[in-house]
Amino acid sequence: MTNTLRRAASTLTAAALLALTLATATATAEDSGAGDSVTVTGSGLTVTKSVFGSNYVTNGTRITYEISLTPTDASSHTVDSISDIYPAGLTYQPGTTAVTVFTGPGQSQNLDLTPTVDATSRTVTFTDPALVLPAAGPGTAIRIQLSYLIAPDAYPVGADVDSGLTVDLDGTDPQTWNPIGTRFHVRSYAVDPCPTCVDFTYGSTTFAS
Repeated sequence: MTNTLRRAASTLTAAALLALTLATATATAEDSGAGDSVTVTGSGLTVTKSVFGSNYVTNGTRITYEISLTPTDASSHTVDSISDIYPAGLTYQPGTTAVTVFTGPGQSQNLDLTPTVDATSRTVTFTDPALVLPAAGPGTAIRIQLSYLIAPDAYPVGADVDSGLTVDLDGTDPQTWNPIGTRFHVRSYAVDPCPTCVDFTYGSTTFAS
């Protein structure tokens, strides 16, 4: 190989590495800083709100939250209401709700509940006499899943979007966490089947890491 060819190969390799570094840095900056599950402690319970599945989303797609109430008291509580507080830019999707009461290991009851949606306060509220938080014990909990559609132009790329939650036990003072810290992160592309791979182009050649 002549010196000219060696220099050309070296230049191409350096440029390719630089392109890979820049592409990786861009992807890392766009994917950073989102928290997908948060647990808080309240009176008589702990509450966990999570983004179900990936918390990296694009505008125009669906996002699902999972809410879990875990009892900490020796006695059960009637759940007067559970209100999911959703961010602007989302629309609740009817028929996507699943409500399950776990009364012990391997013991559960699915409740067919239709929540009340208030677009002004951006809340989806569950109320039902059958919604009872069992006494603290192995496997006891209430779990709710519900989905929203993100508007096509809801957020700028790179936005971290938080949400909230209110729980009212026994009709006493509601316990509210708003924001709660459960966030999704908006990016410009759909979920890649190989999230650690970075493709980049130099000249007419495409490189895959």
